[in-house]
Amino acid sequence: MLCLEVLEHLPRPAEGLRELLRVSGHYILLSVPHEPFFRGINSARGKHIKALGNDPEHLQLFTGCAFRRLVADQARLIWHGYSFPWQIALAGKGVS
Repeated sequence: MLCLEVLEHLPRPAEGLRELLRVSGHYILLSVPHEPFFRGINSARGKHIKALGNDPEHLQLFTGCAFRRLVADQARLIWHGYSFPWQIALAGKGVS
């Protein structure tokens, strides 16, 4: 199952991730913006200047540690990596 660029829009991303795990097969591939780099890129290109580059629809700002912790607290974190300016995680059912 894929969940790309969604969790940062949820008020309770842990609940969303638990629901994804409930309805998925064995694995979920997740991606979220890698902060603060995502905001920096937005600022550099003149996007969302008043919000310091933060997309107003993003309710969550995930650093690498915060994203890994979110996933590992809810699922078995298999892999975490970066594709600038995003971060990606492969998760499986069961807690790490």
